[in-house]
Amino acid sequence: MMNPQFPFPKIMSQTKNLNECRRGVIKGIEITVYRPKYFGKKEFANVYCRLIEAAKKRELVYYGKIGKIMGIFQPGNRLSKETGQMLGEISQFEHDHNRPLLSAVVVRPDLKPERPGKGFFELAKELNKFKEGSKEDQEKFWKQELQAVYATWG
Repeated sequence: MMNPQFPFPKIMSQTKNLNECRRGVIKGIEITVYRPKYFGKKEFANVYCRLIEAAKKRELVYYGKIGKIMGIFQPGNRLSKETGQMLGEISQFEHDHNRPLLSAVVVRPDLKPERPGKGFFELAKELNKFKEGSKEDQEKFWKQELQAVYATWG
């Protein structure tokens, strides 16, 4: 099996919409399994493409929308666990390729102001991108990371 450079960024830079991205990513490309649960699977490609699309448009996406893309329609523990897993894999991949955490575009609508959940900040700490801090420190870090995502993909 070949071990290609991950194709999504190249494909997304050449496409105008999510459906083109899905077709290009899934059809005919071999991907070595990178992460144990979602990497290399259709769900990963669909969520990854949606996040890039949001970044290009300078939009935010709710966790529930990510769940729907993954086929999880009911709020609750499963939604939280699986979206967290997916977004963690995407963020780890982005970090490994020297890009900002793409999951910065995903927010919780129940938090005021809207912002990512605690898993985003925990992963950022694990990756040495963020030190423990107050809610204000989290807000500042997230806004900086979000702007870096927009600059990268915009």
